[in-house]
Amino acid sequence: AQHVAGAYTFDLACSADGRTLASCHADGSVRVWASETLLDLGVYRGHAGPVLRAQASEAGGWWTVGADRTLRGFARELPQRAPLLPTLPGTPLRAVLARTRDELYVATLGGAVGAVDLGQRTLRWSRATGRPRCHGIVLADERRLWVASGERLLALDAENGEVLATHEPSPGRQLHDVRLHPGGTELLLAAEDRSLVRCDAATGAVLAKVAAPPGTTGDVYQLEVHGGGDLATVCGPGFGAACVELATG
Repeated sequence: AQHVAGAYTFDLACSADGRTLASCHADGSVRVWASETLLDLGVYRGHAGPVLRAQASEAGGWWTVGADRTLRGFARELPQRAPLLPTLPGTPLRAVLARTRDELYVATLGGAVGAVDLGQRTLRWSRATGRPRCHGIVLADERRLWVASGERLLALDAENGEVLATHEPSPGRQLHDVRLHPGGTELLLAAEDRSLVRCDAATGAVLAKVAAPPGTTGDVYQLEVHGGGDLATVCGPGFGAACVELATG
């Protein structure tokens, strides 16, 4: 496991080529790591407060959001301090990201989900989920968004935010994160009981549960799938970051 002294980890994100990870920290930094070795490659700065989520950009850099209510874009080159995208007025306090070519989908700790038009830099639609928190969001296909909100996994229409389906994959347990398997057919969720839950990306049905990774001493709050889908890097307040082998299919 890797630890960053004095910097609580809020999120992990994987690059499109699977070679690097970005970790988001309470000290306003975004650190970049080699995904297979967890070698520290460098750091981005720019947020005025904790960085809560990251998403790889098509240009090889990263989109990030923070408690300073800003959405920022960083280039691939390190070190990089100045954001490429100006602050977006009205960006939710805690946002999580899923990307298409011209939009970012964002969600908040207040339970709202919205679509940000990157060209116009405006919020195209927003939807209240009725749940107290949104901790993760992925785009499974051109139409369907999956959102981890409270103890529920919600399917939303990506065009207008309409709720298409609701599931409770780990009854009575909060969901801390959701990610799409590289194959596109499965979701991987981090649940409050420290399990990783595999679900069908088309229906939301539970396929299997994976036991908590060896060496973890607390909940898994964030995860990222990489290595062609064979590995997941997980992080939490009790253990920093660790790699886990997945058995999917």
